[in-house]
Amino acid sequence: MHAAPGRSRRAGSLLQGKSATTILIMLTCAVYVLQFMTGSRARPLGLDFLILRAPPFAGGATFTLTIKVWLTWISSLGAHMFIHSSDAWHLIFNMLGLLVFGRELERRLGARSFLRLYLGSGLFAGLFWVCFNLSNRHGVVGASGAVFGLLAAAALLAPNVVVLLFFVIPVRLKWLLVVVVIGSILMLGDASNISHLAHLGGALGGYLIIRVFHRRLIVFHFADLLPSRLRRFVRPSRSRRPAPKSRPEPPGPAWAPDPRATPEAEEEAEDTFDQIDPILDKIGKHGMKSLTPEERRVLDRARERLKKSM
Repeated sequence: MHAAPGRSRRAGSLLQGKSATTILIMLTCAVYVLQFMTGSRARPLGLDFLILRAPPFAGGATFTLTIKVWLTWISSLGAHMFIHSSDAWHLIFNMLGLLVFGRELERRLGARSFLRLYLGSGLFAGLFWVCFNLSNRHGVVGASGAVFGLLAAAALLAPNVVVLLFFVIPVRLKWLLVVVVIGSILMLGDASNISHLAHLGGALGGYLIIRVFHRRLIVFHFADLLPSRLRRFVRPSRSRRPAPKSRPEPPGPAWAPDPRATPEAEEEAEDTFDQIDPILDKIGKHGMKSLTPEERRVLDRARERLKKSM
């Protein structure tokens, strides 16, 4: 069966030039409209078969289930992140998070890698929730897990970028990640309809995807939150061949490293960012005037290396 050429051209022109982030937002909003269109008076939202629930074999069911039931469950595992509850704020906040983190992550990682990050985080969030709800007949929906994966990725790649929490409170991404993870842990088991397990699973999924596929881009390590005296025991310096003083190998930018960089240059870049991070913290608290001459020299060297790598 072939689609009409006119319809194909119209659909192609609608998506032409759109980023993956924009397409995901459009798709999710379209599915939300479809939920209302397929709903009823008793259940305002349709597409209930896409709600992610425990696997068919859980909760006392037998293994003699039909292939159709299993295919439906597998479909819900991938599709649950595109459907939302009747509360419109559920959709609005998730799409706002996708817009804020998605645009920059897609620009830095590329559309294909960004989609792998977003969809992989959503899948991991669903699986993580299922593992702790094998006997629970309720379900989970929403893109929150995938968005938490984007937050974790953004914090690993640009920890000192400042965002406005609730549009008012300026906070660095690394601290925002710490706060939401601790908050989700503390709120596990509450009586609300929020699935904190899915949030934690999504953040963990985003962290693992960045660690596996984009390890060289990572700037932030959780050990960096420790005092410098304790950090050396958690992250001992690795022995390496010292770089020649006459022509140091320039590391790439934090979000886009030089593909020609050697392992020695990558390690040197990591140490450079270890030095810069506390300096940036000091600037944020006390301003540029509080820097010592040595700290200013470190910033100047990092600036020169960044210029050479661009």
